[in-house]
Amino acid sequence: MTLAYRSLLIFLFAGLAAISVFGQVDQGNSSETKWYGHPVTGDYISGELDKLAVQYKEYAPIPKMAIYDIGYPKDSKEFESLDGYGLILVAAVSQTKEELPIKRIYILTGGKEVNLTRMHMYLSNAEDPSSQTFKTLGGFRMDAIFAFPVYLRLQPGLVYVEFAKDTKPMTLAKFNGETPNSLVRLPNRRPAGTDYPSMALRTFMKREYPGYFPN
Repeated sequence: MTLAYRSLLIFLFAGLAAISVFGQVDQGNSSETKWYGHPVTGDYISGELDKLAVQYKEYAPIPKMAIYDIGYPKDSKEFESLDGYGLILVAAVSQTKEELPIKRIYILTGGKEVNLTRMHMYLSNAEDPSSQTFKTLGGFRMDAIFAFPVYLRLQPGLVYVEFAKDTKPMTLAKFNGETPNSLVRLPNRRPAGTDYPSMALRTFMKREYPGYFPN
């Protein structure tokens, strides 16, 4: 089965300084993303967090951070069935429980804020306080999946996450307005409806993020 294309990007927030780490393989002129041809699971995200915890242990403890993954429709037919929607998975971790769940995810584009609708959320505590992940990133985590209009990825814009207590939004991503090669095949239009197609997008969500929906 051909799965949706996706991108994974990572942003760390440590004190007053932001350390950005792009999950890239190809450093081409317009490449901002690492593309995957498989579903992303909770275990996969945990593995990415474990690697970051080791890589940035010198900055420990990092107050909070977030990584995200975007799942796109696999072709024009699926794009139309989803009315132009994909999904964005955000995994946020914090040293303090009070910062989670996050307040909201929104995109600032064209001078307007576009709030993303949350479809699924999973909160968890770290099981091993002696682990490097706990020491570097903290013991509290939220994994949440949001409906994501694909056209927003093709416009210049900034993606922000607001934690529960911190009044300053954290920059999660920057879109430069260029079309990634893997999205050229998809239409560039806004959703026709006023809301996402619930049933179709939930089916898509369970396919792309199966680890969050055990049978």
